[in-house]
Amino acid sequence: MKNFVCSLFLIMFVCSIAPGQNWRPINKLFHYNYRRNNNTELISVWVDSSSFNNQTNSYYLNRNLEDSMDVNFCGLCYCKTNQPGFLQHICVIPPNGNVAFYFPDTFYINIYDSVGASWVYDYYPTTITAQIISATFDSIFDTMDSVKTILLSTNDTIRISKKFGILCFPKGPSPFEYYRLKGIDGAVDQDYKFQSFTWSTLI
Repeated sequence: MKNFVCSLFLIMFVCSIAPGQNWRPINKLFHYNYRRNNNTELISVWVDSSSFNNQTNSYYLNRNLEDSMDVNFCGLCYCKTNQPGFLQHICVIPPNGNVAFYFPDTFYINIYDSVGASWVYDYYPTTITAQIISATFDSIFDTMDSVKTILLSTNDTIRISKKFGILCFPKGPSPFEYYRLKGIDGAVDQDYKFQSFTWSTLI
């Protein structure tokens, strides 16, 4: 009986970290809150709208206000509106799991591949390759989940959780600076909450 229980646990563990069709970098029901290294500012990412065609999900991500170093004719700095975030503006999830993030830049994350698999992550301005170097089980927000670590040819890494999506993402172009997931609305009760607002409060 003891051997049967151990075998059952082992099978469950292996299945949990094996490639599965429910890996997803973004859940359209969640609001993700990231922090850049030790910066106190939270950066929120969510799906603003979506479409489904030919078994492919297209997620249109939220736009942001962005500080500008430009100065207007009055000598005042201003903010740029309608700017894409670090995950770009559009996320396309095809059946094969080679997820494309694009506009204005483009990069690819293969969410279904196994350890050792590699692909071209970014083609421009120089080719950057990616390889899955580990698939482990880790505690994310007090929940055990499968986690894959992807090593880029720039020596930066991306960590992605089966349930919670992208955990760690390189900021670039500075090496070893990352956006790290600090909380999710709609999934777990964390200290960091997405705060809703209207455009009228920002103008």
